Amino acid sequence: MLIMKNKKKAFVFLTGMCFTLTCFSQESVNASGETINSAGGGVSYSVGQVVYQNYINSNGSVEQGVQHAYEIVSAGLSQVKLNFKVDVFPNPTVDALNLTIEQLQSNMEFQLYSENGQLIENRPVSELSTSIDMKNLAPGMYILNLLSTQEQVESFRIIKK
Repeated sequence: MLIMKNKKKAFVFLTGMCFTLTCFSQESVNASGETINSAGGGVSYSVGQVVYQNYINSNGSVEQGVQHAYEIVSAGLSQVKLNFKVDVFPNPTVDALNLTIEQLQSNMEFQLYSENGQLIENRPVSELSTSIDMKNLAPGMYILNLLSTQEQVESFRIIKK
């Protein structure tokens, strides 16, 4: 009788463990993977996303096992109203970018930034038409900021082919 009770307990325990492992095992959707073997052993890996549960209510959402990083940044730029016309052409460009201003303001300058925020060129604007050499720059997106008395007046996205 004692042996039967122990077998029953063992059966209940093993059934419970199998159920627990089946319900709570990790599942993933794999994009790729490989097994590499050598004389010293082997290793397997997979590349993919872990399947997770998403919970949403009126207060927000939670995604189990996934961390989403985000950043809220305020540029802190004051809004300057333009009372003159500014043109930047050709966009997209290959060799040179032309900046034409209808009316010069005091202490005007332009700043050309790469896509990752690196300052490439910073130069005063002293004429109504300014040429910016982009021939030696890599293809990609650039940001051209026009400033007057250290305040941003206008910002342009420039595509270099």
